[in-house]
Amino acid sequence: MKFSGFGYDEPSLKYSHQIKNVIMENKISMSIDSISEKEWEFLEVDMEDDEIKPDDFYKLFQYNPETNEYYDIKY
Repeated sequence: MKFSGFGYDEPSLKYSHQIKNVIMENKISMSIDSISEKEWEFLEVDMEDDEIKPDDFYKLFQYNPETNEYYDIKY
């Protein structure tokens, strides 16, 4: 199954986290595609919004901004 069409607003981010949590709770195999430079530009604009925390985006996309690397979650 593939999910796409992610919205860069707070409700979409919360919904995406809910889906990811269900996937993880059921230990379903999952992969996250890397985000393009253009997509990160959109994310950075949205991260300036006071209601959205950068860590919420990073956790969703399994990205470590300190190392500039994506990571897998082990079950």
